[in-house]
Amino acid sequence: MLADAHIHLFRHGFHGNVAEHHEVLAYEGYRERFGIQRALVVGYEGQERFRGNNEYLRYLALRHPWMAPLRYVGSSSSEPEELDPEFFGYALYLDDWPRSRELAATLQERALTTVESPIVSINCTPESLAEATESLLGFDACTVVVSHFGLPGRPATSRADAVLRMQPILSLAEKLNIYVKLSAPYAIDSSPDGAGAVTYVEVLLEGLGADRLMWGSDFAPGLDHQTVEETFSLADTVSELLTSSERHRVCSSNLLGLIGH
Repeated sequence: MLADAHIHLFRHGFHGNVAEHHEVLAYEGYRERFGIQRALVVGYEGQERFRGNNEYLRYLALRHPWMAPLRYVGSSSSEPEELDPEFFGYALYLDDWPRSRELAATLQERALTTVESPIVSINCTPESLAEATESLLGFDACTVVVSHFGLPGRPATSRADAVLRMQPILSLAEKLNIYVKLSAPYAIDSSPDGAGAVTYVEVLLEGLGADRLMWGSDFAPGLDHQTVEETFSLADTVSELLTSSERHRVCSSNLLGLIGH
């Protein structure tokens, strides 16, 4: 069984060109095919065409118990968003998030009234994470999950380069409960074998350990860049870095430990 740490679901699909609920039905098929037990659903309303995604995810969560949705919070939010009981935490995109430590603390306080251990999923580059570090310290009672290897942007030129690119994550992990999603390897390197991510994963394994890494498919955007089989599996070059026990943790039990079975 797998647990998927990063998917998106939109009422009319990621590209806005499919029938209502078609995308979630497609994912249900992939769940059955690949044995996906639970999924962390990352909300996103950062573009006009995605407005209303929070409400749609709340609607879906009431009907699909395998979902663990995260409420999107963006720069358009004039007040900290209440966390409906269907949500497990928040989704932040640092490029469009108002970086206030007070706001983070307020979001956390509101989340704690709904869920015991809130999850905060963050999309960021190493540069934006470093810039927002002080603000993110307001999430000291949350589990902070960094998406897509921290979006380093390119294959590392050397191990020292990989350490430098991962340093904002490793530094923040000294102060917060940090996980990293091994998702969207194509954002680092377009080669299908995921080779461009290997050095980054080696650094993350050394700095965080396999207990703090989680596989994610990046459905449905990932299907624009990878085959179905590549989307719903850990890249071979990354998988080879892990023992069988570590692969189980990365691909299943780490996420299940956060959101429940």
